[in-house]
This record gives sequence, C-alpha cells and structure tokens, in this order.
Amino acid sequence: MRKSRILMIPVLAALGGLAFSALPAAARTAPTPTPLAHSVRATSPQAVIVCKAKVNYPHSSTHVPGTVNATGSVTCTAAVTTIAFTMYLNESGFEVAQRPFVNDGKASLGGNVAIACAVGTTHNYQAFLTGEVTFPPGYTPPIEGLGSQSPNIAVKCA
Repeated sequence: MRKSRILMIPVLAALGGLAFSALPAAARTAPTPTPLAHSVRATSPQAVIVCKAKVNYPHSSTHVPGTVNATGSVTCTAAVTTIAFTMYLNESGFEVAQRPFVNDGKASLGGNVAIACAVGTTHNYQAFLTGEVTFPPGYTPPIEGLGSQSPNIAVKCA
C-alpha cells in the first residue's frame, strides 16, 4: 500500500480545538473566515443548535484482531439537515486510511476507520475527523466546518 503524507490545516490542539458561535445575520458586521472547529453553533429566532466533534484514541481492535481502529463522532443538540465527515488514520505521520460518513435529518453521526497491522508490532497512530454540519433553514450560519483529532500515540497491534 502506498503511503502519503497528510497535512491538516489548521492544526488543532490535541483533545482541544477552536470554538466559536454564530450570530444572527443582522448582528454580523463583516464576514470572517471560519476556522476548523471542535464545536460549532448556529442560531435562529427559535433556538440554538450546538454540534461537537470528538475523536477517540487509536487502539488495537478487540473486535477484529490484527487491526488498529479509531472512532469519532459529531453530536448536535438537535436534528440538523446534514452531518458529513471523513475519518483519517495516520501511521507514523503517513495517511494510511480514510473513510467518509454522512447522514440527513439526525442529531448525531458516528464512524470509525481501521487498518490492518502486524500482530506484535508497535507504531505511532493519530486519528482525525474533518467535516461540516448543514443546519436547518433559518439558522445562521447555514453551514459550518468542524473537526477534531487524537494525540499521536504508540499502539501495539494485537
């Protein structure tokens, strides 16, 4: 399998991230670029919806021996139009797997990404989630990007 480097911009702090909120359109003085965020928020005259991205530590799978697995999710406080994200798994700084996920009309979406490994070997792995949430009509902003990442950790394949 050919390995390629992946550069994630902007880089988010491990288990942290950037947070921001959306204001009603009338309250905005000028549009600003939206950074990739761990948490996003949209407002309407009726309600506020907050969505958070989370990536769990890569680990040796207990369900499928000989694989390394990482899980991630986006969870919102109410149903949204669409949640879409891609999970990435890096081994020793190289992207080795990616997998897209999407759903419509739900408040959450989970996913995982995995790669085969040689039992008994140890390598450094890091997982990333990047995606976007499309909020229901009437919410500002209508679409917002978000993401999360795990720390880069050593995992022994079992």
